Amino acid sequence: MSDIVLAAHDLHKNFVEGALRTEVLKGVTVQVKRGEKVAIMGASGSGKSTLLHMMGGLDQATSGEVVILGQSLTNLTQEAITGLRERHLGFVYQFHHLLPEFTALENVILPLALRKIVLKDAQVQAQDILTKVGLQHRYHHRPSELSGGERQRVAIARALVKNPVCVLADEPTGNLDQHTAAEVWQLLLELNQVFNTALLVVTHDERLTRHVDRVLRMEDGRLL
Repeated sequence: MSDIVLAAHDLHKNFVEGALRTEVLKGVTVQVKRGEKVAIMGASGSGKSTLLHMMGGLDQATSGEVVILGQSLTNLTQEAITGLRERHLGFVYQFHHLLPEFTALENVILPLALRKIVLKDAQVQAQDILTKVGLQHRYHHRPSELSGGERQRVAIARALVKNPVCVLADEPTGNLDQHTAAEVWQLLLELNQVFNTALLVVTHDERLTRHVDRVLRMEDGRLL
């Protein structure tokens, strides 16, 4: 079995608006191995987030190929791509994107419910991961009743509850103060070790790159 869990090969992405054509990704190739921590850095507009969205199957490339656990997304239906993404990938964003009317527990249960996992089993799994991120006392609190750091911990729990092969994080600490950001980042690193889940993180914060395996720099749509 290959150690490579997520890969992009010669990835191009163009956006066309009227007569204006913007080339955002220009032949990007990258691989992420099981359990590996990879950071992508670059200026705003360099294509970092677009690359993450392409590799997560959230958007289609103009050309090139994305491969999840050996399965190419090329020529797959959107339904099949969604299935691969939901089974094997987790996502953490700068803004937590929690459902405001749901409790922390319900937000974490949701990905399992979408996979038709029995509710009782889903509750046990959700409670377990929330305990691992230090929120066993916040099961029944809604996002408005949580601090910014706690909301991001719920988002991390939601990403990890499916036991994904890779977590894709887009500026996961960008909306937090320095102290809370350090705590959340340390938590992501610890969970990477516990679950042997690969971590692909887009960030502009040099401090977050001190404990990763590789730092890739992006400039004008290319990885340097």
